[in-house]
Amino acid sequence: MTSVIHLAFDIPLAADICFQYFTEEHLIKSWLAEDAHIVPHEGGAYELYWNLEDRAVDNTKGCVITGYCLNRMLGFTWKGPQRFSHFMNHHDPLTHVSISFFSTTDKHTQVHLVHSGWPQREDWQEAKEWFEDTWKKAIENLILQITAKS
Repeated sequence: MTSVIHLAFDIPLAADICFQYFTEEHLIKSWLAEDAHIVPHEGGAYELYWNLEDRAVDNTKGCVITGYCLNRMLGFTWKGPQRFSHFMNHHDPLTHVSISFFSTTDKHTQVHLVHSGWPQREDWQEAKEWFEDTWKKAIENLILQITAKS
């Protein structure tokens, strides 16, 4: 049995622009990661890097896009940071993130993020709690950046 993280946010952008913040390397580097290699189609790479001095740690190298529907949905496999890598990054299957984009107005998008595949074990639950907090902070950072540009 596994559990999920489900978060919903209102992003003050049109759905097509909001989608780009998750699929275009230069945009994702502005709010989530230090570097990125994204090939935006099903089966393409979804690799983010948080430690440029040692790219072998704190990354999602090897993760792939599992679902891609332009401006509507993005799914990808996901790995954990170094502190959780000994169990998260070698688990089969990896955890999975699915993000859905629902246009609410011309300038607002409801974003639902579902991060699934969390076994009911203590170490995994600690990682899940960390990711729930980290995803919230990341999306809040994205919203702050967008509103600062407005």
